[in-house]
Amino acid sequence: MTTDLLPSISDLQPLPTGDRAALNRAIEQRDAIETFAAGVVSRGLRNVFLLGSGGGYLTHEGLQYLLETRSTTVPTFVISANEFIFRSPAALGPGSLVVLASHTGTTPEVVEAATYAKAKGATVATTTRYPDSPLAQAGDVAWTYEHDWDAGDPKQF
Repeated sequence: MTTDLLPSISDLQPLPTGDRAALNRAIEQRDAIETFAAGVVSRGLRNVFLLGSGGGYLTHEGLQYLLETRSTTVPTFVISANEFIFRSPAALGPGSLVVLASHTGTTPEVVEAATYAKAKGATVATTTRYPDSPLAQAGDVAWTYEHDWDAGDPKQF
């Protein structure tokens, strides 16, 4: 195996200030996230749907991995927000946790999927940059981050 593509220790750089702020914001929300998750589980979590569109869809890979490798009783479904609406999953309803992500919180199909899931009785958690966005307002809870990069930014490195 070649290591030519791997950075050496001397190539590593500290996180930019904006990235540190975003990580700090996530850490500040940890207690609220854990309390929310405990409440969802105590009310009878049956399944999890991870939704988004484009970059917001791709951001769920880490959570998908954790849920699929650590839970034997709670099925996890990863689907685009638009397809979710048109499929109308039979398993969606009370006991469902729907997690949606959109950087701007204005992606039409993601906002519509949040509204649709709530109408079906699911608990809706959102992740977005802007706390006053339509997506943040559509969910039961909104976790926000204080950073202007989006899922496409790593392509710039």
